[in-house]
Amino acid sequence: MLVDLRPLHEALESENIPEAVRYNPTENYWRERREAACDAEVAELRRNLDEAYNESVEEARHDPPPATVRAYQRVYGRFPAGWPPEGEGGNSS
Repeated sequence: MLVDLRPLHEALESENIPEAVRYNPTENYWRERREAACDAEVAELRRNLDEAYNESVEEARHDPPPATVRAYQRVYGRFPAGWPPEGEGGNSS
């Protein structure tokens, strides 16, 4: 999971400065351009993380369970909650 903390950072930076004093058209333009570039980068990172997660889930579903999962099954007679892992649409936490 990827968390974007920019809104928190911006809120903390501008907490005590009135908006009329903060506004600068040129600075605002460049800030919006930087934010758009960051938004695109965050979106790409999220896509990559989702893809890697789904690939790892598929790999885990086709490979034998890890030793810890097999040990759990031997002790309790069933697989632990969350095994086998689910891909997109399942529990991804």
